[in-house]
Amino acid sequence: MRYLVLARRLLYSAIFIMGSPGHFTQQHVGYAALIQQVMFMKNLSMLSAALLISYFGAGPLSFDARRAKDFDRAAVDRAA
Repeated sequence: MRYLVLARRLLYSAIFIMGSPGHFTQQHVGYAALIQQVMFMKNLSMLSAALLISYFGAGPLSFDARRAKDFDRAAVDRAA
């Protein structure tokens, strides 16, 4: 579990490093260059969203939070 954060950071870095050079080559000219820049910005925004989710967590509406509430309720029922 303690290596999970490191693994996430390495995977996100690899996605960014491997994806960015293909978006700025000289082969893409004109309209294709514009599309490639738009796709790069999309990839960058998705990368930042994934980093935010991995740092702050999925939040109270995630499946993990629901599962934790169910386990807490089951523990209360067993104790009663």
